[in-house]
Amino acid sequence: MNWIKTIPDDTTKNQLIGNVAWNWANNDLTSASAYALTMPPGSGQNSLINAVSNQMAGRDPSKAIDWVNQLPEGEGKMGAINNVLNQWANNDTASAASYVQSMPDGPARQNAMQSVVNNWAQNDPAAAAKWITNFPDGNQKNNAYSNIANNWANNDPVQAATWLTQLPNGASRDAAVRSFSSQVFNTDPESADQWAESITDPNARQSQVSSILQRWMQTDPTAAAAMVQKSSLPAEQKTRLLQQAANHQ
Repeated sequence: MNWIKTIPDDTTKNQLIGNVAWNWANNDLTSASAYALTMPPGSGQNSLINAVSNQMAGRDPSKAIDWVNQLPEGEGKMGAINNVLNQWANNDTASAASYVQSMPDGPARQNAMQSVVNNWAQNDPAAAAKWITNFPDGNQKNNAYSNIANNWANNDPVQAATWLTQLPNGASRDAAVRSFSSQVFNTDPESADQWAESITDPNARQSQVSSILQRWMQTDPTAAAAMVQKSSLPAEQKTRLLQQAANHQ
């Protein structure tokens, strides 16, 4: 691939690199990784970084992380971190999680945390949930709890429900309950509604209860109407939903 290094940095070169990046990284990882570090920021560098990080992660994720940390801050580095951690988490989630905890706070750490949680939630949601308790409150933690609840509800709703009952009230629990409620609706709409009613934030609770009841109307408007009457929704909203239920009957 020495010929491509002699081409001036422009749109044509970026397109060429995008076309050959995967083959280059696969056939000569040492050369591709070294050249990626010398390229100016742009789509060409991002393409090569993406290819190199995927190849490296499959061979040695810790070495891949060391290489990624040499990259300048930007889109390419962010994507590379996610590539490496996704593959690392597939093979050794605990080690990937340990690395994320050692990262300095910032966008890269937040994205990395989400990558690990997304993987862990599919394979071992209980372990993922335990790990996330170590992180500070905020949107990242809320999103992680939502992801865990969604996967856990799909695979083992009983254990997921037990976990939810142990969570303290707050935004993270509300996010998890909302996700759980949406997931279990298909098998138990009444339970989904009851969980939605347990959301502590008034606006979030109203939104989720309304969403569940509207979905329920599509399959059983009579049961949905009865639950509307019992709901915590404001009177005006109840009236609208009851009219919708009547239209479905």
